[in-house]
Amino acid sequence: MMSYLEKALNVRRQEFRPASLLFLYLFLAIGVYIMGQTVGDALFLSAFPTYLPQVIIATAIVVGVFTSTYIQLSNRLRLERLIVGSLLFFALGFAVFWSVTRFSGRWAYPFIYMWVYMVGALVPAMGWTLANCCLTTREQHSMILTRMLAVVAPDAHTHQPRV
Repeated sequence: MMSYLEKALNVRRQEFRPASLLFLYLFLAIGVYIMGQTVGDALFLSAFPTYLPQVIIATAIVVGVFTSTYIQLSNRLRLERLIVGSLLFFALGFAVFWSVTRFSGRWAYPFIYMWVYMVGALVPAMGWTLANCCLTTREQHSMILTRMLAVVAPDAHTHQPRV
């Protein structure tokens, strides 16, 4: 099985593990973002349908502030600590929002909406930064090919590309 994947993706044996791990990271990051976007949009629009333009503007501001904070922290911290700390911070945020919405309700929905878009802006960028620091150009190429194969592979039911 491994030799088939290595040949199909043009990946060397020593490149397969790091490329696969980073592919998995990006796959999960995008999956979290898509699921979170669906939940955040549904919660926010069910409670505040007329305030969508305001929350979009607020989201852009919040993402900008968090991105600049992340960039400043990246100059002071090692990349591994920064990424692990950021991922734990985002996971903790989701846990807090989950518990708040269970007990308090609608007032947290705009914050969930903004949080999801913040995760969507920063978490994939952290994965690509990690790939740039940890992989050679050939390994990055292999990871991109692996990702593209997952996206354009035919769907099992329709035999059509998923794009």
